[in-house]
Amino acid sequence: MPGFNTQSFLVRIWIEPREIQGMSIVWRGMVQMVSSGEQIYFKSFAELNMFIAAKLSIPYPPENDGVIPGKES
Repeated sequence: MPGFNTQSFLVRIWIEPREIQGMSIVWRGMVQMVSSGEQIYFKSFAELNMFIAAKLSIPYPPENDGVIPGKES
């Protein structure tokens, strides 16, 4: 795809153990940019999206509901 910035990311997601039974589930994650090795830990999918958007030099939140012009499905 000419003109598109393509990168690989490794994403790991897990459920955080809870010390008190009955507490709501807490999801955690880590994302790593494969080419640089840079990684962050995140508590929300918004943080994951912000990291990836920054590494791809695209605005966050995405404009046009994330649809790339000319690539509508």
